[in-house]
Amino acid sequence: MVTWSYLRKHGIWIYPISLAILCTDFGLAATNSELSDEIPPLKPPRGEIPPGFWEQNAIWIIAATVLALCVVALAIWFFARKNEPEALPPEVEARAALKSFGGKTETGQVVSEVSRIVRRYFTAAFGLPRQEFTTAEFTRTAVACEPIGPDLAERIGKFLRECDQTKFAIENKVPPPYALEMATKLIKLGEDRREYLRQQEKQKTVNNARQS
Repeated sequence: MVTWSYLRKHGIWIYPISLAILCTDFGLAATNSELSDEIPPLKPPRGEIPPGFWEQNAIWIIAATVLALCVVALAIWFFARKNEPEALPPEVEARAALKSFGGKTETGQVVSEVSRIVRRYFTAAFGLPRQEFTTAEFTRTAVACEPIGPDLAERIGKFLRECDQTKFAIENKVPPPYALEMATKLIKLGEDRREYLRQQEKQKTVNNARQS
């Protein structure tokens, strides 16, 4: 009788196991072949992907954005500028400022404000340096300014020195009113001087045109 020990001893048990493995492999191979037959064929490779919208139009988009921002900024500046009040001529501004002191007692503070208005007027009307001057410095600057002229410059200097004396005088010794009236006269003299200079410039232009 053939026993398991006899088969194991003579190696006969290997053959049935090998046969079973071979049968299994044949079955798997057949199954894989059937599966490969069922896979559809692959599609052909696609062409190169074209550039997108941003890549094609990036430069134009950036340029249009910058242009739009410039237009918006210009519009804001234009409308803001329209709302700003226009600068008044120096003589109009000075006369309006002096008018507010009409009828007031000319104390040291009032005289100081009036003298400051006169300084501002001549600075703006004749293009003097816009900086803080002492009375002596302002007078020297006015004398050196040819458009003002030496006579008017001396009048301005005298007025400012008198205003300084009033500002530093004792409060209970208020002098007779003079600052407002004198400031008004100086501004009129300044406007007369400017008109004279304009007429001189016109005459010079006419003479040059005739010579040419």
